[in-house]
Amino acid sequence: MHRPVLFLFILLQIGLPCTLAGQKSDYRLFDNISLGTEASVISCFLQDTQGLIWIGSNKGLFSYDGYSSQPHFTFGERSNTRIYCGTVVDSTYLYIGADNGLLIYNYRTDTYQEPEADFPTDIRTLALRDGVLWLGTLNGLYTYSPETRQLSSITEGLPHQTIYSIIRASDDNLYIGTYNGCCRYIPATGRFETIDLPVTRGRSNQFVNSLLEDTARGCIWIGTEGCLFKYTPADGHTQRIDAFHDNSVKSLALDGNGQLLVGTDNGLYVYQEDEPLLHVVHDSRNLQSLSNNIIWTIFADREHNVWLGTDYGISMSRHNSVLRHIPISQITGTGEGNQFYSMLRDAHGTYWFGGTNGLIRFTALMDGEQDVAWYKMGDRKYPLSHNRVRHLYEDREQQLWVATDGSISRYDSAKRQFIHYNIVDSTRRYNSNWTYSLFEDRDGQLWIATCLGGIFVVDKENLMRSSGGLYMAEKTYSIHNGLSGMFINQMILDREGNVWALLYNSPNSIEKINPRTGEVTHIAAGELKGERTPN
Repeated sequence: MHRPVLFLFILLQIGLPCTLAGQKSDYRLFDNISLGTEASVISCFLQDTQGLIWIGSNKGLFSYDGYSSQPHFTFGERSNTRIYCGTVVDSTYLYIGADNGLLIYNYRTDTYQEPEADFPTDIRTLALRDGVLWLGTLNGLYTYSPETRQLSSITEGLPHQTIYSIIRASDDNLYIGTYNGCCRYIPATGRFETIDLPVTRGRSNQFVNSLLEDTARGCIWIGTEGCLFKYTPADGHTQRIDAFHDNSVKSLALDGNGQLLVGTDNGLYVYQEDEPLLHVVHDSRNLQSLSNNIIWTIFADREHNVWLGTDYGISMSRHNSVLRHIPISQITGTGEGNQFYSMLRDAHGTYWFGGTNGLIRFTALMDGEQDVAWYKMGDRKYPLSHNRVRHLYEDREQQLWVATDGSISRYDSAKRQFIHYNIVDSTRRYNSNWTYSLFEDRDGQLWIATCLGGIFVVDKENLMRSSGGLYMAEKTYSIHNGLSGMFINQMILDREGNVWALLYNSPNSIEKINPRTGEVTHIAAGELKGERTPN
């Protein structure tokens, strides 16, 4: 019997290994967000004082509220341009660096203001320090005072006039990455100091793409075309991180767990000292994989969600310290799917996940060595009576029982196979072909709820002594002795030993059975109708 069922699984921490809490993101699954085929290249993210996310693309500015994106530009006008960078000035303005210069956007009124200075074009990076805006462009470094509206050019002290990255560090110094080298500006002296980077073989210049301050490690990360460097201002030491050799480091960020995220032309790298380097790339078979391997920008918002701006849209990794998304393929190693109806972790720590496509047994929910078996109909090695698994139950003797659309089965741990039983009543008119639920009562009897067969009660020890196959139940409950229907969805046992049964599509949808007297009580008879029907 096939009937649509909606299942909500609430995974409680006490039911899973303690390592699930505080689990680090593994960046295997993303929410991929498209702004449309024309606005495919994403270069920057900002978060305003209200928490809204602003996105700089190759077509202009967009906003994203968690549900949908909105464009904030007009085709053919100055706002319809490629955006590279931006900064939130206050609760009203965004300053945006673009191909055609500086855009000043009032996000309260959704309007652009014409700048009152002749700004340079090709602005690749912005930084705000003490009310002064620093602009890095392909043709030099500039400062702009919004208060005095004065724009100034800086030509002395820089390793190169093409600027790609500027950050203001906690020591109040500005760090500047150029087409050929890196330096820092010290406001107390008004001077620039060159930061020596180890020579990279095979390259004639040190193209610094990105900079990031890491206060926890006390360093500045310097991403270049071909290398990643760790610079420690306290002692002036610069260390090359060999794991990133020959990778073009385009963007850098820290996630909520302090891991270093490195965006390259070759996908995303997740770096943590003394841990294996994680490399994440696009997988055309998985719609939730990284949208593209070219990562122009990485942004961690206030809730520690990580936004990746790629050459083909946005990939967002949600930060959640309690729940972790795990593709079935990570467990089974195959591309097959299974809609789970029942999940159980047995007394030996083995996981059993059953649903519409058989029963999966495995030993490790998290990363680790897996012992996996997938029980299905017709499988020579791991056969199962039916692929639709309705319920899993472990009895007091730690025997695993499976309710399927092919009756019930018991797991033989020695043979690692299932023994199949088909339960019938004394007339053999009713059977357990479609079993939905089962449990063991205080007297060692198995109660078996079925579709069209009612409820069967069998002596578990006698059943296990049989060799499987056909077995006549010691007792049955049906429309002939009190039930109002023969389709039983679920059963539970209360503290007094009564059995509560949930019926499908019955005028008396809940029944209470007293096993001592055999009396069946209709609960809220005829009252639970329409939207009040329990499920």
